[in-house]
Amino acid sequence: FRTKACYSRMREYTGNYILWERDADKLQMASDYLTEQARCFVETGKRAYLDNYFEEAEVTRRRDKALESIRGITDDTEACQSLEVAMAESVALMDREYYAMRLAVAANSYDVNEYPAAIRQVELSEEDALLTSAEQAVRARKMVFDDVYHMKKESISRHVQACLDILAGQVDAHQKSATDALDNMLFKERTLILVAILATLFTMLLTTLLIVSPLLRAVVYIR
Repeated sequence: FRTKACYSRMREYTGNYILWERDADKLQMASDYLTEQARCFVETGKRAYLDNYFEEAEVTRRRDKALESIRGITDDTEACQSLEVAMAESVALMDREYYAMRLAVAANSYDVNEYPAAIRQVELSEEDALLTSAEQAVRARKMVFDDVYHMKKESISRHVQACLDILAGQVDAHQKSATDALDNMLFKERTLILVAILATLFTMLLTTLLIVSPLLRAVVYIR
């Protein structure tokens, strides 16, 4: 029973890490998906990409669900904090994406009133509002492709990876503890089996010496 319990704990730790990794990947993938859709809208001006962006951000919400899932599985505050920082940075980056998409709307002379509230509420700076359509398009692209944007994306990835590294260390520690307990339990079981075999052989030897042998010698006298 104890051996089975040790094995079950090892499977639980491994299973939890798989879930943590899946959820952390979901947050990263959702952030990357938002980036992709924002960039595609800025590049092409096609409304479908912007709709995909807000579908993910406001309906699918993979980032929020992933963070809630990890909070529900682990009580490791350091790991959760790393993922929360990644989430906060991803949300903060959306302001830059909103602004870039608002510039793209202006550059393509679209009616901003037909777009989501998050886009309508963005106010272009006086300088950007005075740019030509071509210049606004260039400015929009720069906001989602420049070094600043790239650094922010790398920061999100670093915090997601930091979360996974912390959880991996936690799982390794638990697995080592469970493995040591399992090895100890198996050693005890092997020892007990060996003792049982020796006890059985000793009993057979005593039976032979004290019962079988005397009976065989007594056969002569009985005859």
